[in-house]
Amino acid sequence: MRYQKFQSGADRKKWLRLETTLGTNEETIRADIQSFVKLIFNMSPEEKIEFSHISGVEIDSLMDFEIKDQKTLQLVMLRKFIAGISLSIINEALRIDGVTEEGIYLRLLRKLLDKDDYPENVFAYSIYRSRGTPNTWLSIHNKYEKARIEQLVDASVPKVINKINFHLSLTRRFVGKFRVGGLVLYLLSKPTTAKVVRGEKKNVEVQGASYTIIALDLDTKRIGVVTGAKREIGIVQHYLMHKAFDEDLAPPRNDIEADGVRLLNDIVNPQAEDLMLLQSFELRKTALHNNPSLRLKTQGIDTLDEALQAIEEYWSGSSIADLRQIEFGVPVGPVGVYKKLGLYTYGDEWKRTYFNTSSRRVTNLLERQFLDKISKRLGDNDIKSTRFLLQDLDPRFIIDKLLKDKVISTDPAIPEDVEKMVVRLTKAKLISKQENSVKRKCWNCYTQSWDQWSCPNCGRTDMRIVSEAIKIIPNEAQIMREISSSTDLKNSYATKYFPAKQRRKHSKPVVSLYNSDKNITTFVMLVSNKKDVEYASELSSEGFGLIAIVDPKADAFSQQLETGGATVISLVDIIMFLVGETSSLDLVRAVTDQEQEMLARIFSNAKDSLRRITNKVSYDEAKFEVDIKNLMNLLVPDVVRLGTEFTGTSVPDGYLKYGQKGKRSKGRSYRLFGWDAKYSRTASYALGGRDVKKQKQYINWLTDKKNQPSKFGVLGIYGIIANFDSPNKMDTALTSIAEYRNLKPATRIVLIQDSLVIKICEWLIDNWQVVIENNSLISDEAFAFFRRKSRSKLYTISHESDWPKLKIKFEKALGDIS
Repeated sequence: MRYQKFQSGADRKKWLRLETTLGTNEETIRADIQSFVKLIFNMSPEEKIEFSHISGVEIDSLMDFEIKDQKTLQLVMLRKFIAGISLSIINEALRIDGVTEEGIYLRLLRKLLDKDDYPENVFAYSIYRSRGTPNTWLSIHNKYEKARIEQLVDASVPKVINKINFHLSLTRRFVGKFRVGGLVLYLLSKPTTAKVVRGEKKNVEVQGASYTIIALDLDTKRIGVVTGAKREIGIVQHYLMHKAFDEDLAPPRNDIEADGVRLLNDIVNPQAEDLMLLQSFELRKTALHNNPSLRLKTQGIDTLDEALQAIEEYWSGSSIADLRQIEFGVPVGPVGVYKKLGLYTYGDEWKRTYFNTSSRRVTNLLERQFLDKISKRLGDNDIKSTRFLLQDLDPRFIIDKLLKDKVISTDPAIPEDVEKMVVRLTKAKLISKQENSVKRKCWNCYTQSWDQWSCPNCGRTDMRIVSEAIKIIPNEAQIMREISSSTDLKNSYATKYFPAKQRRKHSKPVVSLYNSDKNITTFVMLVSNKKDVEYASELSSEGFGLIAIVDPKADAFSQQLETGGATVISLVDIIMFLVGETSSLDLVRAVTDQEQEMLARIFSNAKDSLRRITNKVSYDEAKFEVDIKNLMNLLVPDVVRLGTEFTGTSVPDGYLKYGQKGKRSKGRSYRLFGWDAKYSRTASYALGGRDVKKQKQYINWLTDKKNQPSKFGVLGIYGIIANFDSPNKMDTALTSIAEYRNLKPATRIVLIQDSLVIKICEWLIDNWQVVIENNSLISDEAFAFFRRKSRSKLYTISHESDWPKLKIKFEKALGDIS
């Protein structure tokens, strides 16, 4: 630059930090010099004398003023700096009132030339005022003295910058600390797109900057952050809360319940005259058809009062939440002189409405006067720090949002009703405890509590959450325990809580509901993610009924679960019931509906399998295994078919739990039945040595206490179900299996002809309406018959020819209850 030869490196850096440069274009430099000269000529005689005394420049020489050294360069630079900032902002920064531009220049010039004190405080304050005040001020606990507060923030700023740069990959650097009255501003900058300054031969780029401001108000003991990046605010607040102030820093709750319609009417039609002129009015929506927006604006200093009255029917029912912005002419100075100031509203996720000013370049004094007038219109509420609750938050809305969002921002402080619900859920252990770093502490005695609304020590209600967010994680185990202890369910079913029921590699808490009359087990489980959906699919494929309690976050899986046969209930409904917000939740009806759907599926599948296994067209062993499972399902709805997930493992085709005839009421009524289905195209199946070895492996798997089948009870029957004409080719193998040393005395080896199973199931379908209500009686008779002792063999054979005898037993069992 042309005048750089007069400027030291330190001076150049100072002015660049203040975003002030003359550039290189002679025409613009001459304009800057003329602006400086004009300012001096506009001074009063006393001010001119003071200027000459400070600068050493005679007034008469200004007509031919040239920049010839660093001092004369600084005279012009200071003038250019002042010209770029509102005088009202400079007055505020200097804590003076009504000083002219000439007076401000002299005041700053004396500091610059006498003390080498550049106007950095003014620059920092102008950035702060142009960016707006922090959206959220964090209150510092009263136990801290002002000096200690400032020390802690001073020490924290370098660490905060490191964290911002690390987590956000930025290049923030510390510009400086600036004091304006009781306000301390810490200015952080990062490079942005360079500004282009005109030059004599080519344009010159001057590096721009964006700023983050940490504002410390020592008078009110609060601290805030001004920046465009929400994550950056979070990083700063987190460090100050948890490191610098050791959880003694938190946002206050400034919520006020209000009538939105009345607020809008009060702001437009004040009770008392305050001399403000309504000049602009804009609603996001009106009461007109399709709710169009409305915008009215005057010219000059006219008012909208009469216009609004003329169309009152279109906006009078609107709420303050519908107000996009409103502007008033505020009287300043002489009569008839007005300054336009505006307000706009915005809402948050908790249906609260906020006000903020839309006028930046006004003095703090004028803004305060304006806000005071607005506050009086709205019941003396400090509208910049107040959040208006325009409607009650329904418990269902709160619970749904907590569960759906999972991470709940506490900046600004969450509404009281929301925090109360979090406390209730924590106390009931329906959600997990917050992490140790997330505190809720009394602002009086520092006692911490998440499960009591008031302080458990001093009884005060000024409890504050010290964190940027809380996490809402459903306590799956506790929710399942609560469901299992439900009186309605316990009166209707044998309920059992499983803390960790395994399916494949995934285990989770579930509740089983066993209907002993229908031999049906329905599981209740929480679905929160894709793994849970796969787990649910496993249970359904095993033939169990399923009640899927779906976390709102996993709503997208609801249709898939219903398609798979599950009955879906929202976790919101469950939580509402468990915390007493709803008096009843008909889980019994849901289970009954699930049982009906399950029985309908069983009935349909069994009919298809009966048709297929009877005709045996294009038939094979795989179809036979599926059909036998479906037919056994008709006899006992709780059937587990071991599918492809056990490929490579020696397991039978399926297993089920059956009741022992006459022992159901004695608490030891259940036994395990496992089977292997054998199909031969020629109906002359032969079992050899390899088959014997396999069958013994199957028995070992069924009786191993580490495996799921053993939970059903002792192995009472192990059977081979086959389509044989004669059992002679299987006798040796079956005898060998019956003599297996690992078998308990109570276990019976049986061979069942598939045509007998067909006969049983044809009868079950013909008598389905009676059977579904008395299934346990029928199945008890069937399995008692299967495990009857043979007089000549170590195993028992059940043929199709046995059907007449078994049919009589079925009919007698039904006759005994009629």
